[in-house]
Amino acid sequence: MTKYIYSGFADEVSPVFSEQIKVLKDLGLDQIEPRNIDGTNVSSLTREKALEVASLLRENGIGVSSVGSPIGKQNVLEDFGPHFELFKNTVAVAKILGTKRIRMFSFYFPKGEEKTYRKEIFRRLRCLVDEAVKNDIVLCHENEEAIYGDSPEKCLEIMKEFDGSIRAVFDPCNFVVDGFESFPKAYELLHDHIEYMHIKDADAEKCICPAGFGVGGIPEILRLLSDRDTLTLTLEPHLKAFSGLDKLTINPDELKRKFTYASPLEAFTAAYESLRKITDNI
Repeated sequence: MTKYIYSGFADEVSPVFSEQIKVLKDLGLDQIEPRNIDGTNVSSLTREKALEVASLLRENGIGVSSVGSPIGKQNVLEDFGPHFELFKNTVAVAKILGTKRIRMFSFYFPKGEEKTYRKEIFRRLRCLVDEAVKNDIVLCHENEEAIYGDSPEKCLEIMKEFDGSIRAVFDPCNFVVDGFESFPKAYELLHDHIEYMHIKDADAEKCICPAGFGVGGIPEILRLLSDRDTLTLTLEPHLKAFSGLDKLTINPDELKRKFTYASPLEAFTAAYESLRKITDNI
């Protein structure tokens, strides 16, 4: 029977890290995927701040399931040097926070020109992989709009190219909103490569909704993955606008939502309750 490890992007409730911890504890989650910490992206934390964060997490009994970094959310036309330095800092932060996982992406490129820029994108991914392997880090690629790995096929291409050195963060909602079939197609292509999942869903009209209310196939996918010993499920609800959302997506104003919530806390709580209904049933 699978042991589910519940984690979350608690910055969807508040950018204040102490408040994020309180939300997680109140809901009974003992893991976090840190992203926005007191107004600073986790990848840009200084060593001193990272140590402070690690200490606060230990005091509250909360572990880090993965570092929610923006690595790979860079246009391939931009200078890679500073971005690679940011990645090296992210690796250092991950070690301080006690996780081997770093969430990442596969670069933006001029629309319709992926063939032109594929070689450079994969060169940059190779640089990231080499640095990660050297530091015993697992790179976890999230499918996302407008990056190279937006479709199930492109994600599989990346997984095969790097032969296990890049694993998949499977995000059903992102596939649906980007016009791809999350289940069964994307799952069938990527199930052997899934490291963990981001839990958010979307309906046929591409409206974001809690798990199980959309067509992302989350209940079906979790049933099929129930033969694993453990499975990390990270809440990334996007059910309500929150501080910092504009920095995470290229078209935040175009996001459509199925339901309305009075506050970010209510939205995050609804997301967790919907997920637990699914996993408890399994």
